[in-house]
Amino acid sequence: MRYASHILLLLILAIIGSLLILTPFSSSYTHGPNYENVTIDTTVNVTESKPVIMSIIIQDAAASITLNAGGNITVYCNVTIRDYNGGDTISECDYTV
Repeated sequence: MRYASHILLLLILAIIGSLLILTPFSSSYTHGPNYENVTIDTTVNVTESKPVIMSIIIQDAAASITLNAGGNITVYCNVTIRDYNGGDTISECDYTV
């Protein structure tokens, strides 16, 4: 009788365990009768944001730039700017060396 109660307990635990494990896989989410797939197009208007400098590249024919008193040297600078307002608000660019 003692072994029979142990076997019965193990059988009950096995049934409960299998129900807990298999229930999420056997039941799936179903849509109700009022379900409708809706696609919504949205836009965002970013106003009055300042431009952002993405990169600055300084180029010269030499590996380094050597400045001499009274002399001239040409240095090419490339600045990439992102303006979230569309670029209409950038009217000029100024730099100081």
